[in-house]
Amino acid sequence: GPATRGCRTDLMLSGDSAVRDFFAPQAARHHADIGLYQTWAKPTQGSNFTQGTMWRKFVYENYAHIAREAGAPRVMTARVGEAFQDILNTYNGDTDELQFLALYGYGHEHPSLLGINLAAWVMVLAFNAARFGPSGCDASKVPAVPGQTEEQKQLFASIACRLAGVCPKPTPTPAPPLCGVAQALQGRWVQNVTNAQPHCQALALDDRPEHCFDLVEWDVSGSSVSRKTNGNVEWHTLRISDYGFFCSVKLTPELVYVTKALTDKVVFNDCQVWTRSGRGIAAEPNECVCVQTESWRDGDGDSCEAYEVGQQKHSKTSCDWGSGGILSRSESLRAWRACPGCQRCKP
Repeated sequence: GPATRGCRTDLMLSGDSAVRDFFAPQAARHHADIGLYQTWAKPTQGSNFTQGTMWRKFVYENYAHIAREAGAPRVMTARVGEAFQDILNTYNGDTDELQFLALYGYGHEHPSLLGINLAAWVMVLAFNAARFGPSGCDASKVPAVPGQTEEQKQLFASIACRLAGVCPKPTPTPAPPLCGVAQALQGRWVQNVTNAQPHCQALALDDRPEHCFDLVEWDVSGSSVSRKTNGNVEWHTLRISDYGFFCSVKLTPELVYVTKALTDKVVFNDCQVWTRSGRGIAAEPNECVCVQTESWRDGDGDSCEAYEVGQQKHSKTSCDWGSGGILSRSESLRAWRACPGCQRCKP
C-alpha cells in the first residue's frame, strides 16, 4: 500500500537523512524505540578488518546521535560488528583462523549459522539490557546451534553482555612469556620504501630520487605493533604460536610470517625486511630477501612454475593449502605469497 511505498522511498535516502527525516520522527510520534543493527567487516586479503570495524562503529554512533537529536525517545545499538572484532581479537587479529572464519558463509561476506547466532546474542542483550542483571544471560540454559561448542556459546554470551553495557569488561589474563622469535622482534624497526607517487613507481629502483622514498617505522611491544609513516599511525598485531620446539610469529593483518629474526634484521616470508632502529645501520631502499624456490611445493605438489608472477594460480580451488609460504584461507593465494620470493625480488 501507500505506507509501504513511502517507507521504501525513505529508506532509499542516505543513512543520515533516513534516520533524521523518517525513523526518528516516526519513533517520536509513536513513542517507540529505535534499534540499530551494526554490521561487520569482511576478512578479505589486503584489508584491515579492525579499521573496517572502527569505521562502522563511528557510522552507527553517528546514526544514534542524529536520532536522539531528532527527537527519538530511546536509541539502542546492537554492536554486532564489534562482536565479530572481539572474536577476531581472541586470535590476535588473524583473519586466516578457521574458528574466526566459521562466523562467515561462502564468500566471507554474509554470516554463517554460527555468525547469525553471535548476532542474535548481541541483539537480545542490546535490545533487552534493562531486563538482565549484572551477570547477563545464563548461557547454560540456552541451546547451542549445530556445531557450536559450549566454550563458543559462553564466549558469545560474554561478549554480547559486555557490548550491551550489562556486564563489566573482564579482567585481562596475563600474557604468556614471549618465545625467542617474538622476543627478538621487540623494539623499533624501520623500512625505506618507495612511496605511491606515480612518477616514482615508474622509475627503476636505482634511478629513484630521495623524495621517492618514505621511512616506515615499526614499534613492537609484546604482541602489539604500530606502523608509522608520514605522521600516520596504524595498529597491527603479532599472533604468536609457541609449540615449544617451534614458534610461529605472524604479523596481522598482513598475514605474513617471520622467517628469520636476527639482531639487526627481521625477514618475513613475503620477502620484506625490517632493519633495527638506532644501531647505525641504514635500511636499504625496498630491501627484500629472496628464498630458494626449487624445493617449494603447494598442496597439489606443484612448484612456483604453476603460478603466474604476481597472479593467482590457474586452479583457484587448490590455493587454500600448501606446505610452505603463506597460506590464506580467506582469499585465493597470489604467487608472491604462495612461493617464497617467486621472482618478486632478485638475490
